[in-house]
Amino acid sequence: MALEVLKFRDIVRVTSIPRVIQEDGVNPSLEMVGEDFSSVEQVFFNDVASPGFIILSKHKMIAELPAGVRRNIRTVEVLSSLFTGTAEASKVLFEMGDRTCNITGLLRLMQLYVMWLLKTPGSDIFRPDDGGGLLRMAGQLATGRSMSPLLSGVTQAVERTTDQIRNMQSNVRSLPASERLLDASCLGVDANAQDTSVSASIIIDNVLGEQATSLIDL
Repeated sequence: MALEVLKFRDIVRVTSIPRVIQEDGVNPSLEMVGEDFSSVEQVFFNDVASPGFIILSKHKMIAELPAGVRRNIRTVEVLSSLFTGTAEASKVLFEMGDRTCNITGLLRLMQLYVMWLLKTPGSDIFRPDDGGGLLRMAGQLATGRSMSPLLSGVTQAVERTTDQIRNMQSNVRSLPASERLLDASCLGVDANAQDTSVSASIIIDNVLGEQATSLIDL
């Protein structure tokens, strides 16, 4: 087991937004229909947290729009409190929960992979070659106009990280199969040149055939 230092929260798919609810003196709210809202923990509009939401049923909820987000809603993101590996992706939250907990299996492998992927080579004097270097390159890659260097850079970081972890794990015979990396790949990347942010979607497979997708915002 390992201590959870990164939070992975499943992204719940929103399939439709039937209506906007407007009442006098209250921020507008959106009625949303989706896959399974029973474990929703957070809702974001344009990356701004909703002040509050009400789960009406398994597939329907109402979420209040933040004060600064009333028009031109670009993105809606609903996060579950669970990590199941069955959602379209699990978003990485760089924060520790209110209570520490131990993690095992695929979740532990995902945490190891993301931490190694972000690590800058040279940051560990005892193992200077370790790390995918994604955190260091993120700002540089996001400032470019072309997506090709961005995709290439993230793909190289993923390949480097995958090779390093597989080599490291090859010497650990007691490692559970659920925590042993089989392969990983980059599904896609996106960039915002204005705030030099990068979003990368990484899919990870263990040797048991279990698979999970991690969405990393930098």
